[in-house]
Amino acid sequence: MQNQNVVSLMIIALMCSSLLSISFLRRAHADILTNSLNQRIGNYNIYMKTLPPNPVAGQNTEILFSINTVNGEQMVDQPIAINISKDGIRQETTHPIFVPYGHYVHEYVFKEPGRYGIDVSVLNDPDTGENITFTFPVQIYDPFGEYFAFSQGSSYSLPIGYIVLMVTTASVAITILVSIKIRKERSRRTSVHHSGAA
Repeated sequence: MQNQNVVSLMIIALMCSSLLSISFLRRAHADILTNSLNQRIGNYNIYMKTLPPNPVAGQNTEILFSINTVNGEQMVDQPIAINISKDGIRQETTHPIFVPYGHYVHEYVFKEPGRYGIDVSVLNDPDTGENITFTFPVQIYDPFGEYFAFSQGSSYSLPIGYIVLMVTTASVAITILVSIKIRKERSRRTSVHHSGAA
């Protein structure tokens, strides 16, 4: 009986700790250039990432940009425009934005799940006088699907949904095996007790 209580408490503690870890994993912020998508056109490198890494429809998403030259110089006060589209239909277009010190954060709420295109246009390129447009694809998830999605920036880590699923499955399997073992033990004790009484 005491062993069963200890095992039950261990399983409950394991499940609670795995559920609590989900909320802490979502709050981690990294450097803007870490795990970002990047493109190079002409004399520019643009890096883009989203927070959270797997954006969810209906929730606020931070879109982080870093713009620099191929020589590594930050673009100071370079005007850009951002267009967000889904299935070729523009969802949002910004007015010209002057990017301070090569970094900019744009907040946006994607209305529905699906694949979106984020166009970043460098306006009036100092070298050519033309606009240069960089296009980044972004997958937006429904609230449940986000936990089972691999991050675009880091495809090596296992999504939290799979981890929770594996921990839950292991916990259920352990609980079933322990309860079978306890029943067999009780059955054995009962049969020994009855045979000893005869």
